[in-house]
Amino acid sequence: MAEPVLRSEQEVLARFHELRQGVSTLFAKLNDIETEAAEHDLVLKQLEPMDKGRRCYRMIGDVLVERTVAETLPAVQRNREGLGNVMKQLQAQLEAQQKALAAFQQHYKIRVGQPGEAGSSEGGKPAAASKDGQGAAGVLC
Repeated sequence: MAEPVLRSEQEVLARFHELRQGVSTLFAKLNDIETEAAEHDLVLKQLEPMDKGRRCYRMIGDVLVERTVAETLPAVQRNREGLGNVMKQLQAQLEAQQKALAAFQQHYKIRVGQPGEAGSSEGGKPAAASKDGQGAAGVLC
């Protein structure tokens, strides 16, 4: 993708902030997915040793559904595998956007001040939004 020629300092800064915001957004999404994957791993760790006929309750959307461990375990495993695939895709997108940002920064000779320096807008890595306390896999046995 060819970068359009930016003529003014304001255009360059606006594009730079746009690119940084894109990287921050992808980083936050990746962090959320990683958290969900870790929650799925915890649920799988708890479900695997249980009796397969034991009842468990799984949150699907906003509905609490009663199933057995034997029915729930494969579904949680599939969801975990899907999260792994999404994490790989997001990681690839994040790396591509970080490279684009670095190239843009180098092309226009942009230097970012360290936190604490005057005029610095660097706030660190974005924090992941907290959920409503409900586990990603939504399983209760």
